[in-house]
This record gives sequence, structure tokens and C-alpha cells, in this order.
Amino acid sequence: MVKQLFLYIVLLLPAQFAVAQTVPGPNPGDTGSVIFLYRGSTVTYPTVRAADGKVWLRKNLGALKVADSATDANAYGDLFQWGRWDDGHQLRSSAAVYTSTLGANNPSGLGGGTPDFYRSGTVPGSGGVVAAEWWSGGSASDTWTGGAPSAGNGKDPCAAIGSDWHLPDTAAWGAVIRAEGITSPATAMSSHLKLPLAGTRTTFGSLSNVGNYGEYWSSVPHYSNAATAHFLYITSNVNNTTAGPRSYGLSCRCIQGCIHPSAVPPYGPDTVCAGSIHTYYVPHAPGSVSCAWHLPPGWTGVASGDSIIVTAGSGSGIMTIGAAAVGACGDTGAVSVLQVYVPPFAPAVITVHGDTLGTMNAAQYTSWQWYRNGSPIPGATASTYVVTANDTFSVKVTDRYGCTDLSEPYAVTNVGISRQRRIHGTHISQSCVRPALYGHFLPGIHHHQQHGRKDRAAPGSRAAAVSRRIACGHVHRTHHGSWRQAGADREADAAAAAVSEAAVPSGRLTLPVPSMQDKSLQEIHANKSGRPGYFRAAAPASEKCHYTLPAVPLYQLFSSYQ
Repeated sequence: MVKQLFLYIVLLLPAQFAVAQTVPGPNPGDTGSVIFLYRGSTVTYPTVRAADGKVWLRKNLGALKVADSATDANAYGDLFQWGRWDDGHQLRSSAAVYTSTLGANNPSGLGGGTPDFYRSGTVPGSGGVVAAEWWSGGSASDTWTGGAPSAGNGKDPCAAIGSDWHLPDTAAWGAVIRAEGITSPATAMSSHLKLPLAGTRTTFGSLSNVGNYGEYWSSVPHYSNAATAHFLYITSNVNNTTAGPRSYGLSCRCIQGCIHPSAVPPYGPDTVCAGSIHTYYVPHAPGSVSCAWHLPPGWTGVASGDSIIVTAGSGSGIMTIGAAAVGACGDTGAVSVLQVYVPPFAPAVITVHGDTLGTMNAAQYTSWQWYRNGSPIPGATASTYVVTANDTFSVKVTDRYGCTDLSEPYAVTNVGISRQRRIHGTHISQSCVRPALYGHFLPGIHHHQQHGRKDRAAPGSRAAAVSRRIACGHVHRTHHGSWRQAGADREADAAAAAVSEAAVPSGRLTLPVPSMQDKSLQEIHANKSGRPGYFRAAAPASEKCHYTLPAVPLYQLFSSYQ
């Protein structure tokens, strides 16, 4: 049978990847080769197409040759601790050093790697300090992949061959021993893989069972015992799911091909505010090199390894975040999703009611903080704030989900304005003067006052009816000539001034009305046409007050402030 050879030349790749490979043909037993860096030198390893259809190295990492027998010492190769890589520790003669010398007893504590084999046991001269086994504090989610070393991931030594080379997992070992019919040391040796009985290195650093047992690491940690991992065990019987301490040194045999990553569920907050920033992550999936994230429309994110920092969009409702592990060959696992609720949120908008600031949609908020010129106002945490000075104000609101918003600044420029009132939808303000009167002039009504004597309108007359309809307090003039607001319990003067139609033939009457200093004048202008007209109060120029007060009927009199 003619073998089909496929030659792939890979150029200009980093040193950790293969620089040349001859791919075996499609038939079981077809061979090829691969060139890569190992222990600092360029090496050529034979490869073979096994009965499972996969391409495998035909000798152990560190072996001098393909095994001629199960006890061929030149074919034994190196012995790796689980999670470690080609840093020299795998040599059978490397120094055994206590794990108590490590800053962290996991791959992150090795830095770029060390040539020492880390052992356990009582440390001599330490007063009884007992060093733990290598990576004994791991978890079932730990991995041994081509990624960078970390507290949860060891660096796969097979990744030095190429990005699509890796240690077999338990499933791959199971598939090949079934396909090759490996059931004993003899059939392991006669298989296309040529698996010798290379023995082990114990947790104390000593060699054991060389020539008796073959033990080959898988990339899978034990599901319940965090200090152990699975390996292929070749003795009088063969088992691909045996587990042993990670601290043991076992043989490594590499396989080419993509590991289809398993599904990984994303984790993170399931209720977020629009525009907020959060981190989501997935557990590392065996065989994966990164994670593909699927974000809702309008969301953005920056991914790094198995996590992503996202900024939520402006929309509200139920959103879906998806994640899928990406394998070394670019294949992805199934997409797992997490539903995230973004509650609706009304932006903070300041409302103005007289001298009081408030917010629209106040019922949606649970807390407020008012700001003046960008700085929080101490104690100003109510839903409203009474303005006492000209400045720029804003408010930060929070709802029951913890979502916040800061309003646009609102500039107040009319204080000196001690109060603000609204009449017929129009803001009117008091500043330097107190408007004494603006009211409705009714033709034919005479209101007269002299020397402190007040003539009231006849009971039942139109003037008396109008006087009783003054709504906002009543104004009258004292015998001292000043104006003030009387209590609502007082009977009103009919027009609150000595205004007589006959007394103002020109339609203009000047009355003494006090300013803040009770010294200035205001003018009352009367429209003397045959239909009802209006009075309007205006401040004299000497007061330097500039405001317009709308004329309103007498029965809606806006009376003087205190």
C-alpha cells in the first residue's frame, strides 16, 4: 500500500510552535514527523495515525527513540508533574525541592518555570514543618492547556509542538485504547502508539515501578479530589480514568487535533443599570484558549481571557449575554446564556415651583442628593430643595435598584427674590419692592379713604361683592400711610386703596406704596373705559428692580409679601 504524505511547511512562527511537519497519511499506522523546540534544542519526533483516526506522537516527550519493547529504557522519556511544562523539572534526575519554598503552590508560583521537582514531606531542620504535595489545593475546574500558567491553569507541554497539539483528555485515551485494542502491557506495546512501561516518580521525588507500569497523564483533574488528576494506567489491565496525585511525575504523550471545548456558563450580576460597567466571566473550559462573548445590542465590552468588562446600553428590559469557549483551532463550544434585567429609569429633571426645586418622576426615586455649583449640599437629601441664593443647582437621584442619574445644572438668578409664586401659569417674583396692588377696576365703583378713615362700599353693592372675592389675603392702608397685608380673617376694603373713578380723570393715579424701606412710590394705572379694566403695579426706576407683573382681576389679587 502506498502511503500518502502531506508536507506542511510552517514559516515565521514563534519558537514555541512547530517549524515543520510531515502529516501522516489517512490510514492507521501511517507515519510522519514534526520538528519543534524541546529542552532548548530543535528536535524531530515521529508521528503516527492511530486507529482512532488521530495523529499522535509515536514516542514519549523526552524519549530518545520509539520503543522496541515495553521495557526499552531509551523510550521511557521524561516524567512531568501535573500542570507543569518543559522547564527541566521533568528530567528523571532533577533535584527534588520541598513545596514550602514556593510562594504559591500552583503554576502561578513557578514564574517562567523552575528546574526543580517539587516534593512533599517533613522539611528537615524546620521544626516539623510539613510541605504539601504539589498543587494540592487545586479544584476540579483547574486545567492543563496551552494558555499561560495561572493559579487555575498549568501550561501544557504538548503546546510547544503547535497550537493544535495537546495532552489527551480521558475521552481521547478511552477512544484510542478501544480503537487499538489496548488491554495489557503487551497490546500497549504492539499498538501503533508503542507505549512502554516507563514507571513514575513519586511525590517524594523517587522513581517507582519503572519497567512494571505505564502511567500517562490526561489533561483532566479529578472531579472531587482536588489534589489528584486522571491518567492512563497500564498494568495487568488498562484503565483510562485512574486518578493519582498531581505531585507525581508521569509520562506525557501528545495528540494532534482540536479539542472541542465544552459549554461554559457565564457568571455576573443579573440586574444592572443602563450605562453601568460590570465584569462577567466563565469557568475555563478544557481545551479552550479564549471565550467568544455575545452582548445585547447597544452594549460594549473588552474581553480578556475568560472574562469581559461590559458597559450596559441605554435600553431596558430582559437582556441576554452569551458566552462560548473557543478552542485552539478556532472551533467553539455551545453558547451558554445569562439573562440580565435592566430596569427602566427616568433621567433626573429638575422642576421649579416658586422658590422650591424638585424632580420629575419623583415617585420612582428612593434617594436624592442636591448639589450647588457641583458640590454636594450637606443634609440636602430630600426630594425637594428650597433655594436661598443665586447659584447653579443639580440633583443626583437613585432608584430602588441602585441606578443613579445626575441632572443637568439649573441656574437660579432671581434670588434676592425671597419667594416665587405662580398666577395663571406665569412665574411672578418679589425682589426689591412688594407689589401693593394690581387689581380689576370696575366702572362706577367709588372707593374712598381720607385721613385714616375708610368708607366701605354699601352692603350688597358690586364693590362689596368684589371686595369679598379677594382670594390671597386682603390689603388695606393704615393711618400711618403704609400698606400691609391683613389677615384672611379681616374684612377687605373694597379695592384696598383710595381709588375713585372721579379722582383720576387722566386715568393715572399715584399712591404712596412702601418699598423694602417703605420710602418709594408705585404707580397704579387705571383703564377708565366703559368696560372693566386692570391696574398694574410697577417699580419705580430708583429701585433698580426689573420685573413685570401681569394684570389680573381684583378677585385674583396677588397681595403683598411679608
